[in-house]
Amino acid sequence: MAIVSDLHVDIRPGFARADLDPYVDDCVLSFERGAHRPGPVICRAALERLGVRPGAGR
Repeated sequence: MAIVSDLHVDIRPGFARADLDPYVDDCVLSFERGAHRPGPVICRAALERLGVRPGAGR
């Protein structure tokens, strides 16, 4: 599972403090990518980092 966020802060420490980080495979954050949701650039980045092809599972 990936978190795709438009927040301009790093949310990963919050997931760690809540002991949720074992359930999250990756975080794709707009401020690191320079792209925003729901645009395709940031969504494709999340899919790529998870090793999933767009449209897979349909």
